[in-house]
Amino acid sequence: MSILYDFDEEKYMRMMREEYREEGLKEGREEGLREGFEEGREEERKQLAYRMFDRNRTLEEISDLTGQSMEYVYQLRKEYTQMAHENIRYKTEKKKE
Repeated sequence: MSILYDFDEEKYMRMMREEYREEGLKEGREEGLREGFEEGREEERKQLAYRMFDRNRTLEEISDLTGQSMEYVYQLRKEYTQMAHENIRYKTEKKKE
């Protein structure tokens, strides 16, 4: 007994494209979530270090308490200092107006 049927190649290709598209979207969402989570963790580490800078903790203390390298903490200190200077400059300019 043989079964005869018409194979619609275009329909098959459309279905496969849609399947691969959905798979790609799913992978993209998962990757985006992972990246977003990591960015959030990075921002939290920065904010923690900034609070410690506000409390005059040393770079060594911050490195010990956060588990981050001295190089990383030093870079954050540079960013923090620059932000503080910009904030002071902004407040000074506002007072002059």
